[in-house]
Amino acid sequence: GLSIHTAPVEMRERLAVPEAEWSRAINELCGLNHIEDAAVLSTCNRMEIYVLALSKHRGVKEVTEWMSKTSGIPVSEICQHRF
Repeated sequence: GLSIHTAPVEMRERLAVPEAEWSRAINELCGLNHIEDAAVLSTCNRMEIYVLALSKHRGVKEVTEWMSKTSGIPVSEICQHRF
C-alpha cells in the first residue's frame, strides 16, 4: 500500500481506486497467477491492497506490476514508496 506518510499526493491520486471500481480491481487482482483473494481500500490519504497469495514474493511482484499497469507509474517508483 501507499499512505500520506510514504508517497506524494500525485502518486496516491494516480493509484486511487474509486469505491465504484473496487469490484473490478479485485477481479483483476484475483486473476493474477499467484493471488487467490484480494481486498482494496482506497481513501484520500492511502491506498491499500490486501491479498491472499500463493507466494509472498510473487504476490508482491504481481500486485506491484498491477499497480504500475493501472497507474502508469513505473514499478521502481512504486517500490520506493510502498509499505
